[in-house]
Amino acid sequence: MSWDLNATRIFVEVVAAGSFTEAAKRLEMPSSTVSDRVAALEKALGVSLLTRTTRSLRLTDAGEEYFNRSAPAVRQLVDAFDETSGAQAQPSGTLRLACPAEFAPLQIAEAVAEYRRRFPQMSVEILFSNELAHLHRDRIDVAIRGGHLKDSSLKAKRLGVGRMILAASPKYLRRSARITAPADLRAHSCLGFLGPDKAGSETVWNLQTASGLKAKIRARITTSANSFAAMEELMKAHEGIGFVPESFIRGSLGRGEIAQVLPEWSSGLIPMHLVFPAHRTQLPKVREIIPLLTAKIRPLLSSEP
Repeated sequence: MSWDLNATRIFVEVVAAGSFTEAAKRLEMPSSTVSDRVAALEKALGVSLLTRTTRSLRLTDAGEEYFNRSAPAVRQLVDAFDETSGAQAQPSGTLRLACPAEFAPLQIAEAVAEYRRRFPQMSVEILFSNELAHLHRDRIDVAIRGGHLKDSSLKAKRLGVGRMILAASPKYLRRSARITAPADLRAHSCLGFLGPDKAGSETVWNLQTASGLKAKIRARITTSANSFAAMEELMKAHEGIGFVPESFIRGSLGRGEIAQVLPEWSSGLIPMHLVFPAHRTQLPKVREIIPLLTAKIRPLLSSEP
């Protein structure tokens, strides 16, 4: 049987990228070549791996089985090549950075711009999304994540801590019922955040104080958005109370456009990290971006308690 191992790598990249065009861009080869190599692989295997339409690709049953068995091996080979060839080299290739949607876009842009000034041969892809990126499957080199880390296969650099706070416009607070305790929130119009897996209008807010008091409030959500920037604008438009990351609305708080509600209550401290696959930390392209991102993002966060 004639078998081209590189064709398997191309197939894996097509599936990960979701299209022949995007895979060709990542692999730096013509789309026609990518399509031809996958077709040749299907001929060699004697099965159809992909169902192609004008708008999408879908794995066949055989394609899904082949992808699940071959993708880990392909990733190991690519990583081994990158680590070996890059051990003593300058950064090269493409750096893929995954960030929470809307998180510190100015600071991240400044860090990437400095990175590109130092290493103009590098390409950078910044992926802002509310969905949690899969570092291995999505070929992510560095990700910014909030919360306590569970994946032991990742290495992390702690940046600081953030927190979620309650806030609304001064005008909304003046015209609405007084708020002296978390239970009072149930009588107010509240703004909900729609994450990737949320579609309902009810949200439970878990609040706590620095002294350890806790409260669980089922807020009456009147308007929801999947964007903290939109929620900030809704608060400034006097639409209700939001439960949002403090770092997102610091400017509006400073200008008096938004006021904190129940300042003693918040989500509690949420750690923020840079995370990366442990085996990729020796790559120059990863090693060089970490201090730049750290220097730009840390000032947005609180220091460790």
